[in-house]
Amino acid sequence: MDVALAYFARRGIYGTRIEDITDQADLGKGAFYNYFDSKDDLVATLLAEAVEILDRDYLSRAAPSAGLAERVRSLATEHERFFETHRDYPVLFHQARGLLMLDSSSASRLRLVMRDYLARLERKLSPASEASAASGTALYLDAAAAFAGVITGYRSHALAAALPVESKTVVAVASFGLVGLLEKRALP
Repeated sequence: MDVALAYFARRGIYGTRIEDITDQADLGKGAFYNYFDSKDDLVATLLAEAVEILDRDYLSRAAPSAGLAERVRSLATEHERFFETHRDYPVLFHQARGLLMLDSSSASRLRLVMRDYLARLERKLSPASEASAASGTALYLDAAAAFAGVITGYRSHALAAALPVESKTVVAVASFGLVGLLEKRALP
């Protein structure tokens, strides 16, 4: 899995072949299929691991009782810390989304991992008093999808243009945009 993650970070999901991974890992191609059904399954496994690390080691620091602006700012800051610490994951998050857009028939597990990521964000964005009642509502789920798009989209566009990634920029955009969205849509 470490070899695959390094290849995906360097060459992308699309530019990496199973043979590249198995050759570098000194693993037979048949042995690969003992662990994974496909490359999509490997991507789903790696993304699930990344989401777990992100949630457990970073997003768990966001205070659920804080106000909306502070929750959003904290979640954005922790995402940035995660991506700075785990430099192989940004390409995985970005290209996994693209892989799902191709509507691959073998991507159903990957879609579940992406939904899990958004559900975790949704719970973190919801006020503690509303967390269980708000779960599954369009408002907070939309906000979670927008938040994830801002975080990964900004980073992938900046890196693609060879621009420096400024954490303060993504934190500010996520904070101002989501707070505005949630406060406006939460009003009658």
